[in-house]
Formats: sequence, C-alpha cells, structure tokens
Amino acid sequence: NPDAQESRGLGDVYKRQEYDKKYQAAISCLDEFDDVKRPDGGFYIWLKLRCDDQAFAKLLYEQESVLSLPGSYLGKNIGDINPGEGFLRLAVVHDVDTINKAFTAVNRTMQSLN
Repeated sequence: NPDAQESRGLGDVYKRQEYDKKYQAAISCLDEFDDVKRPDGGFYIWLKLRCDDQAFAKLLYEQESVLSLPGSYLGKNIGDINPGEGFLRLAVVHDVDTINKAFTAVNRTMQSLN
C-alpha cells in the first residue's frame, strides 16, 4: 500500500527530527566532556570519563537521581582490559526538558569532581 509506505516515511522523518532535537539538547549540556558526538545509530550517548565509571554512575544517582549505566557493565573483559571501562552510557529517549535536566546534572557531577 503506497499510502502506508508514505505515512511510515513521514513518521520516520518526524522521529529523526525529534531525536535530532534530543541529541542537540543533550550534547549542548556537556561542556565538561571532550569530543561528545552523536552516534550513527542507537539511542545512547557514550561519555568518556576522567574517573571510574562505576563510581561516577553511583555518585550521579546519589547526588542527582539520574540513572546511567557504567560502560564496564557492558564490556566483556579481554584479558585484563574491559573496553567499556571509563565510559558512561546515557539514554537519549525522554522529552527534551528531561534530557536537559539530566544531562545538566551529569555535567554538574563531573564539575564537582574537578
């Protein structure tokens, strides 16, 4: 059905525009972090931390009530190396206002460690 295909296509464009806004909001809050980029796919931002990822995720939750996932929880050890260690994964799925609040809290938490 061509109408259904066109409708899905417009929906995809709308979703992409909404995620463009969400990623733009998230990234604009993160001036404490270097080289933050939107991923090519997915709904997450991976932040490179200057501290232990598990400790940071715990502190972020305790101080700001923001849930995140330490990268070391997602990486598989290869020898003594965990490729996710030192990273934090944050979802970019909520409304823009919530994203602004949460990512500002992430930035504030990193500032508190400096």
